[in-house]
Amino acid sequence: NYSTYKHLENRLNKTSKNEKWALGQFLATYQSFAQKEVEANETWNMFTSDGLQKLVYKNEPLSQNLILDKIKNEKLVMINEAHHSARHRYLTGTLLQNLYNNGFRYFGLEAINDIADIEKFSFPTQSSGFYISEPNMANLIREAKRIGFTVFMYDDFSNDRETNQTNNIYNKTFKIDVNAKVLIHCGFGHNSENSEFKNTMLGFKINSLYQINPFTINQAGFRKIDKKIKLTSVISNGHLSKNDLYINNSLTIENNCFSLRDAKNIDLKIKENKEFKPGVLLVYEKTEFDKIKNPVPVFLKVIENKESSINTNLCLGSYTIIIKDNYNEIIEKYNLNIE
Repeated sequence: NYSTYKHLENRLNKTSKNEKWALGQFLATYQSFAQKEVEANETWNMFTSDGLQKLVYKNEPLSQNLILDKIKNEKLVMINEAHHSARHRYLTGTLLQNLYNNGFRYFGLEAINDIADIEKFSFPTQSSGFYISEPNMANLIREAKRIGFTVFMYDDFSNDRETNQTNNIYNKTFKIDVNAKVLIHCGFGHNSENSEFKNTMLGFKINSLYQINPFTINQAGFRKIDKKIKLTSVISNGHLSKNDLYINNSLTIENNCFSLRDAKNIDLKIKENKEFKPGVLLVYEKTEFDKIKNPVPVFLKVIENKESSINTNLCLGSYTIIIKDNYNEIIEKYNLNIE
């Protein structure tokens, strides 16, 4: 249910001080699932700040092309995300095609907890992983599969998680393909290269155990949304995670294919319903909706006011549009071809 965040918002001010941070993390995550990116960021920063407040730093303008120039000749690139930020997934998505054109063939995601459906259908499902319920994460996997990447899971929570992750990545890529070029999309501090941490992370261990020095990109540490400058490189001597590039990401999520393919602006109609109040509009790939019971939408919008249509930008293709009420019951369904 993509309206879960509403119940958590109501609970936040009623819970004890000790429980607020845990509840705040859940709230920010579920706000991101509902595509409330600004609200999710504000909720998270309410407890942790934006990562820049106590840092002596300077910003330098950055672009996807400049990032590509830095990483296209690397063997292993690790880019992280804050789990409440869909725009972090969107940045990785915008790089996929150019990375593939430069020889990258393997794409590992921490978010995948069950690879079976992805391998069976070539698209993710709700059971593929908790964070894959968020449309941009699912779109990231869809687009990678469409381009031709070998998408794989590598996370492992048993015993030493970081060592297990390291071994899984190596065994699924470099061990079977000495010329492999690998992209990893991980969470928060897992790509840290700091050797002085008490518990060293994946970014350090892959070099320590297998002598593969990754290029690590940290976009989870800085969370200040800038309306004018979409991407900046954060330059400072105070970075503890010892990554190769630090980014403040204020990208706008344009569409469901990271603008890698043609797309069109479209008005999605909502019929007036006197009996039931519309709660959420969901857009599914038609082939996915026809094939399985509960797919992950490519786009959604929580309906909070009386609206007759929702404007968005969708990539060319065939879609099924579902409108649900606040009790998660379908009150309208129609198909849409965008060509």
